[in-house]
Amino acid sequence: MREGPSAWAASLEGKVEARAGSVFLLYGNVGDYVPLGGEFVPLRTFLTRRLGHRARVICYNRAGGLSFCDGTTEARFRALVGYAPPSPGSPEALRDRAAQALGEPEGTRRLPAAPAQVLPLLDRALRSLCLSDEEQERVLLILEFAETLVPAGELAALTDEDRGTLVTLLRWAEEPRLAAIGTVIVLLVNALSDLHPRLRDPGSRVEVLEIPLPDHGERLTFLRARAAGDGGGGGLTVEELATASAGLSRVQLERLLREAAGRARPLTHEEVKARKRELLRQEFQGMLEVLEPQHGLESIGGLEPVKASFREVIAALRAGEVKLVPRGITLVGPPGVGKTALAEALAYESGFNFVKVVGVRERWVGQSERNYWKIL
Repeated sequence: MREGPSAWAASLEGKVEARAGSVFLLYGNVGDYVPLGGEFVPLRTFLTRRLGHRARVICYNRAGGLSFCDGTTEARFRALVGYAPPSPGSPEALRDRAAQALGEPEGTRRLPAAPAQVLPLLDRALRSLCLSDEEQERVLLILEFAETLVPAGELAALTDEDRGTLVTLLRWAEEPRLAAIGTVIVLLVNALSDLHPRLRDPGSRVEVLEIPLPDHGERLTFLRARAAGDGGGGGLTVEELATASAGLSRVQLERLLREAAGRARPLTHEEVKARKRELLRQEFQGMLEVLEPQHGLESIGGLEPVKASFREVIAALRAGEVKLVPRGITLVGPPGVGKTALAEALAYESGFNFVKVVGVRERWVGQSERNYWKIL
């Protein structure tokens, strides 16, 4: 079963084709698989294939440095920024050969990897408007782990390197010529709160799009696509697993299926719940306390209207009728009337993990708010 493009992907492609801007910020579930033509690929591959058609594609992150979609793009980039191969017999060529003999594969032509050196090169190449041509109409630049380039914090606390990077990105977003020729610059970040707020400001001209976790239908499509090789989850049917795995990414789902196949034992509801609990502890160390619910609704006396409403929610969850499940429930009342007990009972009967928010506040300005946003 082929999954159609997600809402965020359709929105991104529409903005790119309309040339509504040149800098796009994708945040959230950026480390997951993305559906593309009947298969599931990493986000970088998806962007390269969907937006990189007839484009010169350049990718960058602090660890891997610059990478290019093909040799022609790399050669054109090197020529524009002064890293082209030296002419044969020149002193530069001799130094290059000596460097290679000493174990440097690219010799003296090795491109830098530090942002303070790479961003000016990219700026020079993009603003020259010479990277694209008739064969490759646009330039696609993907900046991975953008929070490591411009981290969140007070502007005065940023290093000179970080401030320079921030100004470069903001200038690209405001440069009308880049958008006019179809240049696409994509920043990828997991938590939006980890990125400097100036890039998230509506006045920055940076288009911000969230990549959400897969919903029930998307998880079901993915599980059905993987069922032939992974046995469909065994103990849980594909539909039941799609319901029980709410909040998991496709990558995490695939890991669950592979572990179950390696043990030659079917997946159970408890194993899915345990994995979700483990992921919560890993991601929110010190901020969330994962509790084990000990009682259901039958253990609570009174509050019949509230319990009846909760039973409707539980029945919808068990039946996979996600459209009938509210996105949130607010319990209001003075201390001691049973708010926490009701929430615990709901988690117990739904098979969900029960978490308590703790240790969110920190002494650093803005960090407490970022922690809250990350949890939510």
